[in-house]
Amino acid sequence: MNGDNMNTGSFGNSPGAGAPGQPPQPPQQPQQNQQNQQFAPPPPKEVDVRTMGSDTKSMERGDISPMPDKMAPPQFGAEPSFAPETQIGGDFGGKETVADPAKSQKVWIWTAIIAAVVVLGVGGYFALPFITGTPDPIVEEVPGTPIVPVIQHQSYLVPAPLSQSTIQLSAITQLAARNSLELVAGNSQSAGTLQEVSVQNSTGGQIPFAQYMSVFAPELTVTNMEQWFDEDFTTFIHYDANGAWPGYVARLKSGVNIDEVRASVMALEGTMIANFYLGNPGTFGAFKDGQINTMPTRYSVGSIPGASFNFAILGNYFVITTSYPGLQAVTPLLGFSQ
Repeated sequence: MNGDNMNTGSFGNSPGAGAPGQPPQPPQQPQQNQQNQQFAPPPPKEVDVRTMGSDTKSMERGDISPMPDKMAPPQFGAEPSFAPETQIGGDFGGKETVADPAKSQKVWIWTAIIAAVVVLGVGGYFALPFITGTPDPIVEEVPGTPIVPVIQHQSYLVPAPLSQSTIQLSAITQLAARNSLELVAGNSQSAGTLQEVSVQNSTGGQIPFAQYMSVFAPELTVTNMEQWFDEDFTTFIHYDANGAWPGYVARLKSGVNIDEVRASVMALEGTMIANFYLGNPGTFGAFKDGQINTMPTRYSVGSIPGASFNFAILGNYFVITTSYPGLQAVTPLLGFSQ
């Protein structure tokens, strides 16, 4: 038969045929890209959380003690699974980078936190004084030289005497006032003359009556006189054959109680009335009641001729004279006829 002529070598060329003496090899499987495999992280452990809801459920179930709920904690910032870089076809070997959403979320969270801290800090700086009621700092002003109003003298005598003079006192003292009036009286005037004298301070303003009179009669007190009398006052010197006799006129403030003032000025009787005189008036007797144009006065006569201390409230004026002729001369000039 032709069986001996059969070609058995065709079996050796068939695919999958092994070499002589070797077992056949299994067909190769296509390689998988293990880089594409992703591994999920293990699940988080459950934790016990006690809440008001869990306590309520425990009471409803009749548990002996509150039983917490079991829950998985939230995952923040979990590490992302590995993703391979992918080849961009036809792009000279360039690589495409896949964005990490978890990292982006962290960046935005920290940016928001920093921005909130800055806003709260700036807002709190400006809002804190309004919330706490903290007042604004007080800036103390350094006072300058006080401005003292100048008192302009206006005579209470009408008509004003023809003879006028002015004295200026750098210090308001009894001695300074008396020496200045003596200088004025040194310019001899004829008997019967009434000379008005303006008493000013060193800047040319009228000295207030309360300050001036307090150095002669401190018993009246500055406070009382400031309440009773205007600041301006009239000083005069009356001349007669016996010498020069000073006198003063102050005006009562509107609304004062005249009877109260009349009773208070009686304190003059306890003062050193000799200080009102330019020379030695001698000794004085007791004070007595008198009158001028039916208006009551108080007076005391000195041992030197012409010396007689008088004081009275005539209408709205308080008058002091060191002689009775001086009181008689000034009364008509205050609007009271003889």
